Formats: sequence, structure tokens, C-alpha cells
Amino acid sequence: MLLRESSKAIDLSIDTNATMGGEGAETVDHGAELVAFAEAVTWGLGNVDEVREAVQERLGADGFVEAASIVGIFNGLVRTADATGIPLDDSMKLATVEARKDLGINEFRGALNTL
Repeated sequence: MLLRESSKAIDLSIDTNATMGGEGAETVDHGAELVAFAEAVTWGLGNVDEVREAVQERLGADGFVEAASIVGIFNGLVRTADATGIPLDDSMKLATVEARKDLGINEFRGALNTL
């Protein structure tokens, strides 16, 4: 939900659906490669080497390090929140109903701990 709010803060229109599955990823430079990389790492898909090479080729070494760092940070934050069972507060739960439904977040295993 931070992406949605931070984009509003800088008056940037985004499609949060592009963050999962890649639909709309073309609205971001190298979006398809970045989504494929994040999903391969996060979901443990067998194509990590292939998508990592694509990200390195398109974004260069520095861009790859930045992308890998962001994926790692988000994974760490989510796993920490899931492990501790941090529930959404009522206002966040209400404010994110539609976004969670659209993105399928309620179906994630960790949602059992947070909703």
C-alpha cells in the first residue's frame, strides 16, 4: 500500500495491478523485466538466472543491485511482519479492501496472520 500512497505524494499516476503478473508493467521503464525478476525471486520460480541476466542486461550492474536490494528489502519486511503476526489496523484494513482484492493479497498465506 506504500506504493499507492507514495505515488500520490509525488502526483504520479500508477496502476498497482502492474506490480503482480506484469499487466501494465510497460508503463515503467524496464517494468516487464523488473516484475519478472521480483516474481521469480519471491515465488522461487526456476527462471531466476534467466530473469536476473535480463535485468542486468537492461539496467546494468548498478540497476541490478538496486533492483535486487529492493526485492530483498520487501521480502524481509513482509516475512518479518508475517512471522510476528502484525495485523492491519482497522483504518488500514478498511482503506485497502479494494486494493487487496484486486491484487489477490487476501489469498496469500501471510494474510491469515494480518487480516
